[in-house]
Amino acid sequence: MSLNRKRRILNITYSNCRTACKGQGIRDLLRSHSNKSYASVKTINPVYSKRKTRISDRMYPLLTSENLSEMRDLNERSLNWSKEDTSQGKKDLDNKKCCTPGDFRKELYRNIFKGRTVVDYPQGPVQMFSLMPFYYRGQRKDYNGICYSSLFRNINDFNKDEKERKIFLNQLRINELKHLLNNFTQVQEWDSSYVNIPAIAQHYGFDTDLIDITDDLDVALFFACCKHNEENSRKNEYLPLSKQDLEANKYGLLFRKIAVSNAIDILTCDLNYVVPIGYQPFNRSNSQRGHYFCTNGEDFQAKGGFEIFKFEHSIKLSQELYTKFDGGKKLFKDHALDRLSSLFNDIKYAVTFSRESFKDTYKQLHGELSEEDWMRILDEKETVEIGKASYKLCRQMKRTVNRSWSKEKYN
Repeated sequence: MSLNRKRRILNITYSNCRTACKGQGIRDLLRSHSNKSYASVKTINPVYSKRKTRISDRMYPLLTSENLSEMRDLNERSLNWSKEDTSQGKKDLDNKKCCTPGDFRKELYRNIFKGRTVVDYPQGPVQMFSLMPFYYRGQRKDYNGICYSSLFRNINDFNKDEKERKIFLNQLRINELKHLLNNFTQVQEWDSSYVNIPAIAQHYGFDTDLIDITDDLDVALFFACCKHNEENSRKNEYLPLSKQDLEANKYGLLFRKIAVSNAIDILTCDLNYVVPIGYQPFNRSNSQRGHYFCTNGEDFQAKGGFEIFKFEHSIKLSQELYTKFDGGKKLFKDHALDRLSSLFNDIKYAVTFSRESFKDTYKQLHGELSEEDWMRILDEKETVEIGKASYKLCRQMKRTVNRSWSKEKYN
């Protein structure tokens, strides 16, 4: 990809911002647009512990309950504010109201902060969520100071040849998911933006090289303050933390990155940036305001460019977040794809694949090997068979899923 192409990743460039705002930098632009939201960026003063905590040998600054309360208040105000801008922008569009020359600066602000603005990213056009002050990731505890993607967590100890096979096999599964989803109206009629199959795979439990990120603080805190119900793991049920959980693990972790800093990473062609999933034809990533970070097999905690804080778990906060998101149901519910859960599980563990999925994967990851070499290696080492998909989509299921969605209903 050319440098010029990369620099067109964002519709709003530095030069545009400077022209519209008479020399103001991006951070000043954001603050001038909302003194309530961005003025609070520097007011969080976490407590730095002078001694090591029992969760690890690493020292993370401590967010007090007051810090978290202030951050959550900023988050809620930013969400409400962006909803207002998005709503007003939609009304103006419906009324065919164009901005006058005097309104250009106002329109520029609105394009940055309103939802559903389409921005050109390397993977394709993205129908954006409204811009929030920060990106977040929440973890229930510190995992020995490291954070690998689900894919590399499982293969890090393998030798080079084994890793290449496992990565190829995993990509076969993601491409098989793509060919399944291509059967549905949701994908066929979704022309608003790029349908991000790897991100959808990540949100439905496939192994990927992606790390989940969100720009909604409470979503991040939910995953840090509630525990997955392992007895019913397939249904994505969560439970609030108990006293026993707090005794076993006192602190959670919160990762945070300033959104403007991420925009600078993109504009300067730094590949370590948060990627927006944007609005998708399937609801789960939308409900979680999903973004991701591609690790390329490396430790996210070391290379992600996020500030890392610890905070003390509490029964009160855990129960509050559990109630707000209805035990996770508001974050995971997808009326269309929930019906396909059995097919998804077939694909997650598949060892037989369609020839189309194999050809797609070969184009992406073939290296120096021929198609015949890859088929032989997969057959001998992974007992993989190429020729027929592992799932079967019946006509009734296809009709049911298609009838659950329409472009008009979605918009």
